[in-house]
Amino acid sequence: MITIQGKGVSAGVGVGPLYFYRRATAEIKRYTVEDTDAEWHRFKGAQTGAIEQLGVLAEQARKEAGSIVEQAENDAARLREESRQKARDETAALLAQAQKEAERQAEGLRDKTEKQCAQIAASAESNMEKAVKFIMERVVG
Repeated sequence: MITIQGKGVSAGVGVGPLYFYRRATAEIKRYTVEDTDAEWHRFKGAQTGAIEQLGVLAEQARKEAGSIVEQAENDAARLREESRQKARDETAALLAQAQKEAERQAEGLRDKTEKQCAQIAASAESNMEKAVKFIMERVVG
């Protein structure tokens, strides 16, 4: 049985194939340069090439970051508009519901008012009949 120690990268038990990592060892060969001037120019050429490559990579990174930022801004604008539209839709639904409730209450009040008016009219007619009868008894009769 082999016991292996190391750093856990996730909680729990891991099951799967085991791979051993061995750091590569770089061998640096040493040699004597005869023409130091040519070696210096070779170094400067490599340095200039590396700087140019880094410039290209930096420009690519700027473009990529710019497009990522642009995409994020577009996504944010889209989400804001969707949120506004949802709020408008919900507000319209609430207003429609409130309108229906107001109409229902108004209909109830209209019915109640009509009944009260009918009662007042009936009472007024009854009182009028009583008044006419009273006047007829006192004056005519």
